[in-house]
Amino acid sequence: MTLIRSQIQPSSAAFRENHAHHLALCEDLRARKAEFQAGGSGRARHAEQGKLFVRDRIAALCDPGAPFLEVGLFAALDVYPDPLPAAGLVTAWADQSGNGNNAAPVNGNTTYSPTYLLNSQNGLPTLRFPGGSKALDVPDVSTQPTSTISGLTNNVTIIIVKEDDSYSGYRAGIAKSNGNAPGPFDFYNNSGVNGGATTFFLRNGTANVAFNGNSFKPQPGVYQVMSFTYANGSVTHYLNDAVCAFYNAGMQPNANPASIWNAVNSPGPLRIGSRQDLVTQLVGNMAEILIYQPALTTSQLLNVVTNYLQPKWNLHFDPPLNVAHDGGYLAFEGLDAGVLGG
Repeated sequence: MTLIRSQIQPSSAAFRENHAHHLALCEDLRARKAEFQAGGSGRARHAEQGKLFVRDRIAALCDPGAPFLEVGLFAALDVYPDPLPAAGLVTAWADQSGNGNNAAPVNGNTTYSPTYLLNSQNGLPTLRFPGGSKALDVPDVSTQPTSTISGLTNNVTIIIVKEDDSYSGYRAGIAKSNGNAPGPFDFYNNSGVNGGATTFFLRNGTANVAFNGNSFKPQPGVYQVMSFTYANGSVTHYLNDAVCAFYNAGMQPNANPASIWNAVNSPGPLRIGSRQDLVTQLVGNMAEILIYQPALTTSQLLNVVTNYLQPKWNLHFDPPLNVAHDGGYLAFEGLDAGVLGG
């Protein structure tokens, strides 16, 4: 092997001159960064009005010590006659989980990346998935030891805010699968399957156990909240701010009451926009994904939906329906949904 030897001479005048020049550039960068983040007269004006400055509001929202990456701090620098730090915006990413479970393009290939859309919904950005092979992966702990994605087999709530262009084909949101097998979960909507209602899957041994929704069906072309909880012998579907299906072990979905209790994890990634075999696909926009463990109760989940997600994304829900379940049956009032039995 040929060695590549450095030709740098630290004692030379040219090296010392370059070193001093770049040190000065670094100092100028730090000074400008501090100036832009200080906020100038805007911070004092906010304080006089009893308001928090934008960076103080962001700091209050973030967990103490959470990583904070600001994007575009030097946008519009020296573009306009009057200074406009960061183009008048503060754009930042903060990992609130502390786990560092960051999504990346499939196989690290940026050709699989969705498109980042600014001001997509209620002034907030979303990710545009056009179908095909566009998806993002969060690796399983078996392939990335620092990941915490592995124990999603029980006591889990998944909440997704997305817009589907249509339900022509198998439309996805998020899945943890091994090929086409849930590992432990998968779901899709297809206008030609189950009447377009949501089908949610858990993996039990070598069986893929389906928990079908009822005539509550998501609508294309609008942002909506789709949620699932599987915990200690029950599975619940939610659409926006309503329960739309409920199963317990006594109802024996697919004649397999153990399926709810014994979901199986796979080494496949947590995939956003598809499942591992890329057959189910999101054709639309993804706004937000929340995963809770331990699972939320129904009241806790609906509180997240109505008091956090609905105002944040400016979501418009139909009037809530009266829903009640007793034992193995789920009854609906206000919709021709009938009764879901075992």
